[in-house]
Amino acid sequence: MGRGLFTGIVVALLVAGLLMLLVINTSMAQGAFRVQDLQQAKAKLSESEAMLSESVSAAAAPVALEGRARAMGMIPTERPVFLTVPDGKVLGKPRLAGTKKRPAGSAVVDARPKPSAPAEVPAQASAPKPRPDVPLDAAPDPGTTR
Repeated sequence: MGRGLFTGIVVALLVAGLLMLLVINTSMAQGAFRVQDLQQAKAKLSESEAMLSESVSAAAAPVALEGRARAMGMIPTERPVFLTVPDGKVLGKPRLAGTKKRPAGSAVVDARPKPSAPAEVPAQASAPKPRPDVPLDAAPDPGTTR
């Protein structure tokens, strides 16, 4: 009975080992199929991202922006005017766009702050705060001509 028992235990261990190998192999195959599906999804998303980036770039192009501005009724000016943020000083001579001279009845908005009674304002609060939606290098240089 000693040899039969030993043989039975060895055969049982071999069968258990083979079953474990079968389970491991099956789970690895399922993982490989999952990886393949994820790679295909990644390729589709990368293609979609490239198309969306291209459409954003096309929409942000100067020609496209000009076309949308004209569709809204805007017209280009020949001499742009710039405002300095801290003091509201106007750089340039304001004119209505599309005209050589300002018509007699037209008004130019004064962007300078109105003088008021001096108030105690902490130095930190009086400094202009940067806007997070406007990049620092987006402001045009007033010394350049277009």
